[in-house]
Amino acid sequence: MRLIRIRAAGLILALAQWLLLMPVQAQTEPEVVHIPAACVEVGTLLMGYPNSPLHNVCLEAFAIGRYEVIFAEYEQFTEATGRATRNDMGFGR
Repeated sequence: MRLIRIRAAGLILALAQWLLLMPVQAQTEPEVVHIPAACVEVGTLLMGYPNSPLHNVCLEAFAIGRYEVIFAEYEQFTEATGRATRNDMGFGR
């Protein structure tokens, strides 16, 4: 019985290590949210801000990623497309 427990513990440890070291497989296309075209009024009515009067800004419809892109997904993208990685300017991960 003890041998079986040791093997089971070893199997669980090996599985955990495999999952942690397995490369991240990003989707080929990220999940996106479609934003409809719209016009909004922006600016301010506060005194002292004459450079920002109220005005309409109109945007065409667009799509944006539902989730942020993580480093592993970005690296997979750059490898798949042959693009250079961006300099993280010393911030690291």
